[in-house]
Amino acid sequence: IIPTLSVHLNHTLTSKIPLIIYSSHQPFQETNVIPYILPESVAGVTEFFKGRVLMPFDGSLSRFRATLTHEVVHYFTLNKIKFVMRSRDKFYY
Repeated sequence: IIPTLSVHLNHTLTSKIPLIIYSSHQPFQETNVIPYILPESVAGVTEFFKGRVLMPFDGSLSRFRATLTHEVVHYFTLNKIKFVMRSRDKFYY
């Protein structure tokens, strides 16, 4: 997933993605890793500040891969925004 997204999004990650996988949706909903309750419709979360990806595994590899890809795109986006904001070449308008 990551090499393909690196090409499509024109961005290379410099560190590994912290990934927390839960054994089912119930422990995922009840996690204390994030400070709010997750509704049943949420299949995964990418934290903005800590940069972690959290998601449950319900037994379907295809659904897991689709959700993981979706969350990793969020991670790439946040990572690229942070990279641009720290860049020496600031954008002036």
